[in-house]
Amino acid sequence: MKISPFWLLLIWVTPVCAQYTLNGDAQLESDGCYALTQAQNAQLGSLWSDVQISLDEPFQLDFVISLGANDDNGADGIVFVLQSNGLTALGTGGQFIGYDNSISPSFAIEFDTYHNPATGQLNSDPQNDHLAFLRDGVTDHASANNLAGPVDMSSAGGNTEDGLDHIVRFDWDPLTNTMDAYFDCDLRLSLSYDIVQEIFGSTSDVWWGFTSSTGGYNNLHQLKFEQCFLSVDGPHDICAGEAVTINAFSTFNNPNLTESFSWSPASGLDDANAQSPSASPTETTTYQLNYTDACGNVNTDFSVTVNVEAAADASFTLTDFCPGDANAASNIASPGGSFSFNPPVTDGTTIDASNGSISNAIEGSTYTVEYTLTGNCPTSSMETVTIASEVDASFSFEDFCPDAPVAATNIANPGGTFSFNSTPGDGASIDASTGFISSAQAGSTYSILYTSSGNCPSTSIEEVRVLLPEDASFNFADFCSGEANAPTNIASPGGIFTISPPSNDGASIDELTGVLSNAQAEATYNISYSTSGDCPSTVSLQVYVLDCNVEPELVAISLMPNAFSPNNDGINDQFGLISTQQFTDYEMLIFDRWGKLLFSSTDQSSAQWDGSQKGEALAMGVYVYFIRYLDAAGEQQEHKGNVTLIR
Repeated sequence: MKISPFWLLLIWVTPVCAQYTLNGDAQLESDGCYALTQAQNAQLGSLWSDVQISLDEPFQLDFVISLGANDDNGADGIVFVLQSNGLTALGTGGQFIGYDNSISPSFAIEFDTYHNPATGQLNSDPQNDHLAFLRDGVTDHASANNLAGPVDMSSAGGNTEDGLDHIVRFDWDPLTNTMDAYFDCDLRLSLSYDIVQEIFGSTSDVWWGFTSSTGGYNNLHQLKFEQCFLSVDGPHDICAGEAVTINAFSTFNNPNLTESFSWSPASGLDDANAQSPSASPTETTTYQLNYTDACGNVNTDFSVTVNVEAAADASFTLTDFCPGDANAASNIASPGGSFSFNPPVTDGTTIDASNGSISNAIEGSTYTVEYTLTGNCPTSSMETVTIASEVDASFSFEDFCPDAPVAATNIANPGGTFSFNSTPGDGASIDASTGFISSAQAGSTYSILYTSSGNCPSTSIEEVRVLLPEDASFNFADFCSGEANAPTNIASPGGIFTISPPSNDGASIDELTGVLSNAQAEATYNISYSTSGDCPSTVSLQVYVLDCNVEPELVAISLMPNAFSPNNDGINDQFGLISTQQFTDYEMLIFDRWGKLLFSSTDQSSAQWDGSQKGEALAMGVYVYFIRYLDAAGEQQEHKGNVTLIR
């Protein structure tokens, strides 16, 4: 038990908050209630606090003990001990009360209920149940280790094995080295003794607890903290204007020691000093019990809360919503009630009783929802809710070629927002208002999400594929004037051949076969081929018409092949100008189809292109070349066209 400080430096120790180690026959009977021995012979038990106490600081310890109901054949008692042996200390039973020289060094306060009169072999006990201060495990009062007493345990003398609860208290003052022991509110023994220096050799932190035993006689020896015999009921729930009785319960058993009860605050109580007053607060209130035992020790650890429910308010809000939207009730004045349809519905719509969320609602329908509060103050209220219609988010998106992107069409409800359903990692972007895709990559498929606007927006998803450009590559070998000629290796037949720009020397080309007619000797023609499928492309090659009537050595140039395969097989592994002459101001450039420069060289004889960029092999496809130089006559010549990289 706890007590108010008796002087300002007193430290208030609260035993009920500690944890305890039990040894021997000691048992936990209930919360805060321990049996150190049963009413059986040859019992031996000890209880030690798991938290040490400092003898450098003042303290006050309060307990309730019960020494049993056997008088003539009862034994042996309880000993309070300060010791440095640890949490397993347990002495000898019988007359030693669980305290012997195995628990040394130690200081003890003995509550002895059995008369062991002989000196030396026994304890030199007085006739009455008595109290004494001992040290180092010696219980013989004739010994020098008997520091004070023995005195009658009770100020009234006689028997304390009366089956009643008794209040004990120990006060320690380190300034005066004084230990006081109280029994049932009376100071029974006081000792001025330097416990720290004389017993513990300057060690001030010690273990504290109790030992107890029985021998040929016995008693039930109990140690009780407040939660063992003191409790309250509650909490209580009432409606405004109602009353409830709050109760304090005490099983403290000693009619000679009168307890008292009071409650605070006093507001709403019919008698704040009653053990069980009637409470009718106007708002939720926690009443603290002020329990005072016969010795004036005050406990304020117990309280009762009376929850006051205001006049029941079942108001709530349930707004109109769109199908599929979250739609739980809001602004619920008093949570914890139950939602339902009133009247019940038969169209398959359901409602969550806990939050009012409606599922499987029919578009355009109106429902009446009732919210009911149960408990002490039941009531209900009703709201109607209408389920609006969703805005149609349908649209169309056609597949397209990389160089001809398109926007969304057939948008059922314009004004919404387009986005990628899953963000691509290839740099493609989309216009939120039109769905126009930029930087689309050939061969990719994009998932497009459209979210309509309005009160009930919805979403729809369409996939669009970026078509692969058709392969317009072909070969066209140089030929002698007057010889048969036609393109070969046409990757995608069915396209159109043209001379670009048109020839002004009378040469013409068959657009279906690519055959050149009226080609002039030593003339160069730029032949373009355009495919005719869904994703057309165009490739151009330069064809040189040889004058096969001149000496071979006068033919200085053999133009580049229109395809090569850099696979290190020794055949067409590189691409470049092949010539019997060396030219000045030579330059060769290689571009991809979008005009990005991939390779450049000014070395005619050795710097050929191997199909890579900065050491990284490029993908198979059609690339654009541009070559210029000064010929033997000092005239600038230019060649450009397409070359197919094959892997």
